[in-house]
Amino acid sequence: ETLPTGFRLTEDGVFYATEDGDARPVCSPLEILARTRDEKGHNWGLLVEFDDPDGEKKRWNIPARTMTGDFGKDVLGPLVDMGLRLA
Repeated sequence: ETLPTGFRLTEDGVFYATEDGDARPVCSPLEILARTRDEKGHNWGLLVEFDDPDGEKKRWNIPARTMTGDFGKDVLGPLVDMGLRLA
């Protein structure tokens, strides 16, 4: 299981379960295909795949270090630029 706790992936998108039990939409379907790293065991990341609004498959290896900074700019910005739809 590669999704963080509280998140759920369905054919309708990614949802987050709040404390009150509601499933809040996050974005269009986004699949985490693998945890990635280089041959020396450094530069960890997540390989994600999703369909853009035209139905074209997009993949991005998100470097783990980008998740420690400004998440909106460093992670969400490039995903949205590639066609991921946010809720």
